[in-house]
Amino acid sequence: MGTIWVILMLYLLGPAVLGLYVVVLVLHEFAHLVAAKFIDKHGHYFVIIGYGKELAKLSFLRTTVRLRMIPYGGRCGGDSSRPWLLPEWLLFMSAGLLLNLMLAVASFFVVHIRLKGSAASFSLTHMLRGPLLFLGGRRDYLETLLMPDHLIYLFGAMNAFALWSGLIPLRFGGQMNDGLSIVHRIRSSLAENRSRTSNEGDGSCRFR
Repeated sequence: MGTIWVILMLYLLGPAVLGLYVVVLVLHEFAHLVAAKFIDKHGHYFVIIGYGKELAKLSFLRTTVRLRMIPYGGRCGGDSSRPWLLPEWLLFMSAGLLLNLMLAVASFFVVHIRLKGSAASFSLTHMLRGPLLFLGGRRDYLETLLMPDHLIYLFGAMNAFALWSGLIPLRFGGQMNDGLSIVHRIRSSLAENRSRTSNEGDGSCRFR
């Protein structure tokens, strides 16, 4: 079944575009890892790229990287040496999305500077239109681009797609995306604070 998925993705996206997508996926997950290492360098973490049958496993610096057969989706997590504060956890969860945002903006900016020679040609509306290219939409001027510019623009489009698909709260099977995880964690934190306030009000004491 995994082989069928890989063949289907190659057919729908093409080898070059699929390769760019895998690069975006890897960068996104490793952005989470870098944030985790920044927060707590003594923790033990893992990064999973894709799903299905495991193809390779690599361990380094208290980190395990697993590459799986179907290059779609990924996860980063692990065990920290200490509890994380809410701002630290939010930094970890948003790191991949922030990287996607920066790479998308940079890609669109570079292409439009090269096309028109003016920074004024760049527009943030490409953050909305760009993902349509990844989903099968088309802009007429893209057909006239040289291959490097075309690939840079597609790279930006995929980062924009990854940004929106991760930012909008969604659940895939039993797994929450970054946006839904952030919403869930904030709600849990608010509920804990309300409960703590209530317990303090009635004279009880809670230990954490």
